[in-house]
Amino acid sequence: VKALSGDQVGAIVLWLMGSFSLSSWSDVSWSFISALLVLFLGLFWARDLDVISSGANPGSLGVDENRTVCLLLFGCSLATAVAVSISGIIGFVGLVVPHLSRLLIGPSHSRLVPLSIAGGALLLLLADSAARSLGELPVGVITSLIGGPIFCFLLWRQR
Repeated sequence: VKALSGDQVGAIVLWLMGSFSLSSWSDVSWSFISALLVLFLGLFWARDLDVISSGANPGSLGVDENRTVCLLLFGCSLATAVAVSISGIIGFVGLVVPHLSRLLIGPSHSRLVPLSIAGGALLLLLADSAARSLGELPVGVITSLIGGPIFCFLLWRQR
């Protein structure tokens, strides 16, 4: 790392801590496309997700569990790769927002997927605004400060 120039080290640190400061409008279009992919997958297979998460035998209800899980894992992994390549590692958004959404509206994936996407976007918007107003902090710092206590509360609530 010492062999790199100061600008490159700064960019690497921002990416490791999660930041939107190096993002461009083409990055926004890639993010939008990947969000649409996840929204489509989540809504199209919402019923299958509900059946799989119900604990019943999915095969007896006409759901091919392996195919559904593999397809959704592939789509979500692709969207995650796009997001991480653009903004770096931003923690707790994918862990906290869906759980809070489930607490608010219940387990129905047809409502849970869109609310999780919108809630994650809102959390990142608020965290990025706070990070910029506090002197251009990486957004990952703010999401960790917000998400850490919420995640601990959710873990405590499960016990």
